[in-house]
Amino acid sequence: MWPTDSSQSIIPSRAVRTFALNLVLAGLLACPISVFAQFDDPTSPPPPKGASPYAGLSPEEALDKALEIVTGLEESERDPDEVQEERKEYTETLAIIDRILEIDPLNKTASYVKGRLHILAGRPRSALPMIEEYVNDPAGLNDWRAYKILGDLYISSFPKHAVSKYRQAIQLAENEAEPVIGLARAQLKLSNPKEAVENAQNAIRLDKKGESSYHATLAEALMMDKKFEDAARASEAAVKMSEEDISRNPEIKSLLVDLQTNYDLRLQCVSQLAALYPERADYVVQLAQIWQDKADLERVVAYHQAVLMIERSKTNPQLKVSPELLYEEARLNRLVSRNDKALIALDELLKLDPNFAPAIELKKIIEAERGGLTELNTTAAADGNGP
Repeated sequence: MWPTDSSQSIIPSRAVRTFALNLVLAGLLACPISVFAQFDDPTSPPPPKGASPYAGLSPEEALDKALEIVTGLEESERDPDEVQEERKEYTETLAIIDRILEIDPLNKTASYVKGRLHILAGRPRSALPMIEEYVNDPAGLNDWRAYKILGDLYISSFPKHAVSKYRQAIQLAENEAEPVIGLARAQLKLSNPKEAVENAQNAIRLDKKGESSYHATLAEALMMDKKFEDAARASEAAVKMSEEDISRNPEIKSLLVDLQTNYDLRLQCVSQLAALYPERADYVVQLAQIWQDKADLERVVAYHQAVLMIERSKTNPQLKVSPELLYEEARLNRLVSRNDKALIALDELLKLDPNFAPAIELKKIIEAERGGLTELNTTAAADGNGP
């Protein structure tokens, strides 16, 4: 038991807290996944079962793993509505962090991880004091990412505070692009276009991931600085990079939303040029093409929404799944380049109705295309060239 005499500290020593934490986590990490169910959203379907990423880890190792998982969730481009594995990781990480804080409430690193989990859950206000305490503690004093996250939390309502946090992050990690682009966006909020342009250009120079949003930020800054031709070029680069991302991962809906945003930005830039140079027919042509591209993209986004609606509806035990529903699911999956899921739906359909002619035809088309792609890749490999 902890001391009860008023002359003694009610806070156990670091050694005692660490020992107790090891005991509790040893039991927690040995438990099956079901122990985490109490932390889950009762309105959501249960996460998939599987081995816990925290099994067999010490408290220190569990914290390191939690940081790794949270960073992965923050950077993920997968659609959370479609990926149950991410929700499982979130739930387990939150459970581990809560257990650590129950035993060691002064653990600022655990509190910091919990703050980042709150941000992921859409609760940034509750996250702010946890992350502030972390950077004011020796544990987080030199953590550039924590200062960058604080900048992100402040940027909407307190851009001046965001500027100072981003600058602290840059001092700690001068070769990281994320705080630099954050600083550019904060300068935009403060209507400082020249500084925003300079920082956006620096972020693009440092960028190792090929982020289209950095070029979009540069375009916004150049627009504010009334350099419309340069802004149009930057917005065109953002659109092209988004299109390349989608060509590599056509099934990811969030990339389509990014492209929508970049189309809107490009439309603003070219509209400015068309207004400045009314004699230029090429700007009118570009505007017409952008509107067409936007319309085509909106249709694809609608397809994603439709197929997601069907997938959610199928989780309802009262729904009587019909061949027509499964065919629509397969057809929509094909339209958004999710042929693997289309084939799963078709196989399910053909078990219900082996003679459903449209399904038989669609399956032949998809399999023929997949076979053609395999043949193309094999030929390219034999020639020494990639696809």
